Amino acid sequence: MRKSSFFFLIFFGIVKRSMKKICFLIFCNIIFVIRMTYGSSKAPPSSSLQIKKIVQQELQRIGLSQDSFGIVFGVPGSSPLYVLNENQLLKPASLTKLVSAAAFLHYFGPEKKFVTTIKATGFQKDSILYGDLYLVGGGDPAFVSESLWNLVNNFLRSGIKEVRGQIYVDDSRFDNQLVDGGRQFTFNDRAYSAPVSAMSFNWSSINVYVRPGNKKGTLGQVYLDPETELVKLKNKVKTVAKGPTRLMVQRQPTKQILSKNFLFKPLETISVEGQIALKEPEKVYYKNIRYPALWAGEQLYQFLKRRGIFVKKRKVSKKRVPENSWLVSQWEGQSVALLVRGMLKFSNNLIAEALTKNLAYEKNKKAGASLRAGLQWIRRYLKDRCGIKNFKMDSPSGLSKVNRFRPIDLFKLLSVIYSDFEVFPDLVSSLPLAGRDGTLKKRFSGAKGLVIRAKTGLLNGVVGVAGFGQGRNGRITQFVLLYNKRKGDRPVAVFKLQRAMDKIITRVLREWW
Repeated sequence: MRKSSFFFLIFFGIVKRSMKKICFLIFCNIIFVIRMTYGSSKAPPSSSLQIKKIVQQELQRIGLSQDSFGIVFGVPGSSPLYVLNENQLLKPASLTKLVSAAAFLHYFGPEKKFVTTIKATGFQKDSILYGDLYLVGGGDPAFVSESLWNLVNNFLRSGIKEVRGQIYVDDSRFDNQLVDGGRQFTFNDRAYSAPVSAMSFNWSSINVYVRPGNKKGTLGQVYLDPETELVKLKNKVKTVAKGPTRLMVQRQPTKQILSKNFLFKPLETISVEGQIALKEPEKVYYKNIRYPALWAGEQLYQFLKRRGIFVKKRKVSKKRVPENSWLVSQWEGQSVALLVRGMLKFSNNLIAEALTKNLAYEKNKKAGASLRAGLQWIRRYLKDRCGIKNFKMDSPSGLSKVNRFRPIDLFKLLSVIYSDFEVFPDLVSSLPLAGRDGTLKKRFSGAKGLVIRAKTGLLNGVVGVAGFGQGRNGRITQFVLLYNKRKGDRPVAVFKLQRAMDKIITRVLREWW
């Protein structure tokens, strides 16, 4: 009995000493985690001076005054570590899309989808519809060829093989202002300035492919995709044996007046002129379409025809769908999370403006939703959710020189986004990834080992970038860099400004801690 008690006391002593060691190790680990989690937001006092030195060095290299820049660096949830002209109201260009994206995810949620439908009037007997078809736009900005193909495939299951009436397009969800008057380039045939309709198709744009002819002196080969009777093609491209390829592709409106009933006569002319070398690879150009609703209706006719469905009346008109219509087919578009991804990765202006009008429609429940009404809700998000009040925002895409934001407020927006778990995951994954995709695919060549996700901005006289970066130590940094050209600034190429900003961000992530 005594022997057993002796061994028990020895065992108890060993366990007691071991438990003390274990508790001590647990305590040390807890302290380490707390220091890494909360202590990481506090940088050494010398960091501000380090960043200041980096900024000065890189701006001196391109010969521009610091007065033309607004810069803020810091960590999420903390006061800025370094600021330069942080309170100046500057033109943000497409950095505006950070504001719009956050508001869209906040109001819609990431799972929201917009539905495009085909409705019918009249009655169906066997495989014949004695009535009309209505293509009803649900505000889906990413309604493309694949979407329409799925919509038509769903239509097939209705058993309708012949339509005795015609095709109408209802785009009444949005107002009739297809091009925002605040855009910098109101009259522009480029795809980035496409008109915004509740019923759009293929980004309200057409692709123009140009190839050399079979031999020297022959006409170049030009193709429109998708094929359409809406657009007339003028091909004046000459194939040359050698020499530079010089092409000019323009959209020219025809003299025909748009009537109530569109009879499938050309409303646009695409003119392609110049020369292309014999061994030159295929070139592609993107031009917007001025009549997006009719463009979508005409493509519906073509897609139905390819699936063996005959529409008797060969015309398309705009008209609101009657209340006595019935649903034949529908297609759910991409989620808001995916739409925001497309908007941020490639700075898509059409998505930004379409989602703003959708916001107005969803909040006010009225047809004819306008950009102005949607902007009121985005401004409310900035004021109520972010506490940002000193700004001017007349364009959700940033394709305007009217917008004004302070760099410190864009920095504050990033902090609000970072702390909002309903918004942050989808938004940060939608930002271009430096050196890999989107508008940053060919930038940040010296950022090996770093992870940088940021939105870019570019207008005449405006260059910007804002987002998040992670260094080798795993710490997150957020930044805003904006350049607004001032009177007296010497001319500097855009790529040099972008490269200077890239170097500043890269060096800060490597050197400041």
